Order: sequence, then C-alpha cells, then structure tokens
Amino acid sequence: MSKEIQVEPDEADVTRLAIEQRDEARAERDKAYRERADLVAYLSANYPSQLAEAESDDGAWWLVFVATPSGQMSWHIHEDDLELFPHLLDRDETGVDWDGHTTEQKYERLRELTRTVATGIYGPQRGAIGDSE
Repeated sequence: MSKEIQVEPDEADVTRLAIEQRDEARAERDKAYRERADLVAYLSANYPSQLAEAESDDGAWWLVFVATPSGQMSWHIHEDDLELFPHLLDRDETGVDWDGHTTEQKYERLRELTRTVATGIYGPQRGAIGDSE
C-alpha cells in the first residue's frame, strides 16, 4: 500500500501560476474589448460619429461618440483598436459635447436602435426584446 505524498508548491511555482492566470485573464479581456471595438466601428461607420482622446493616466484610451436616432452613445476604445476607425481618424475634432448619458441609458438607446432597424418603426415598443416589462 502506497501513501500519497503531497508536495507543497514552492513560491516560484505559485508565482509562475499566478502570472500565467493573470496573463490569460488579460488576453480574454483584451479579446472582449477588441470584439466590442469591432461593433462600435460598425456603428460609427453607419451613423455620424466623432473620435476624441479620453483623459487617462496612460493616454492609451479614446472615446468614440455615435449620434443615432435613438440618441448619443459613446464607448472607450483602446489605442490598439484605433486601426478599426480609419473613417474617423481624419475627421476634424472640434470638440464633442457628451450629453451626460449613463451606461444604462446607452444600452437602452442601443436596444431601441436595434428595434428600429429590425422593425422599421421608430420609438419605444411594448413587449419588445430586451424590455423588462
């Protein structure tokens, strides 16, 4: 009968595992940001849009403002994703007035825009997909 020997990982193993997990999490996060940037690029190519540099400590973030029939929407875009926005890079940046929308309002507007495009009917619709009622 053999006994199982449990070996405690040494500090280097624990550190290496933590670094690997961190790097995997960052890669997944960056992939999700890139996918979102692809969708924002599509929206910004179809509606009047502007690009503005965001105030950030590292200077790596930009804001894309999209003016839709449902209202203004905006997203932070990492500088690594700016290549998806060549249609905005040459535009005159004379200042963008943010309308104060919250993240919740932005996604309410996006759902409304989706319903509008899908149905051809503008305005809130009762019982539509995404409604909480």
